[in-house]
Amino acid sequence: MFFVKDPEFIKSQSRAIQASGFDYGIPLRLHQAMWCARTSMRKDPDAYFVEFGTGKGFVMSAVMFNLNSHENKSTLPPTLLFDSFESYATDSLSLQSAKNGKNIYYAESFERVVDNFKEWPNVTLVRGQLPESLIGKIPARISFIHVDLNSPLTEVACLKLCWSKLILGGIVLLDDFAYLGFEKTHEIITSFFNEIGYSILTTATGQGIVIK
Repeated sequence: MFFVKDPEFIKSQSRAIQASGFDYGIPLRLHQAMWCARTSMRKDPDAYFVEFGTGKGFVMSAVMFNLNSHENKSTLPPTLLFDSFESYATDSLSLQSAKNGKNIYYAESFERVVDNFKEWPNVTLVRGQLPESLIGKIPARISFIHVDLNSPLTEVACLKLCWSKLILGGIVLLDDFAYLGFEKTHEIITSFFNEIGYSILTTATGQGIVIK
């Protein structure tokens, strides 16, 4: 994979590690997220980026750093990051509770994630439970949606609310979509996109990509 030797990728990945405190070991996922972001932005620089499931900010930190390397902070897309920003793991119903223990990939605190993204004034964090926290927050135009909630029913609910706002040529990047252990996710997400007449490109990482 030649991209892992690219200086801009290396620096972007380092910024992701800075956000999380450790390396998730998913370089190809980061590469694909950055490609989706750059491609989406060129369709409409003023359209929003939206992320469902930000956690500590690993992926979107790399994306913003990479975009900033190619563009500049004054032209970065307005970005909304949706999450509960809690550290507790989710149960089978995607409910967070202290009894479930902590998930090392989830936010340690809302304040720490705010501090991580403070260098990018285009980024706004929206704290709350999805899809409820979307109400009144859906932008008129969206160019990129990154979905990483590990809850397919919630993911579909969010996509239904936002799909009409996704511009033509806009991209949806689905995390945890098509590998072992996520069969139900694959079934539910695939069914939704089949219903609206779209197929999903499955990548080697188990991610899915849809271009409107």
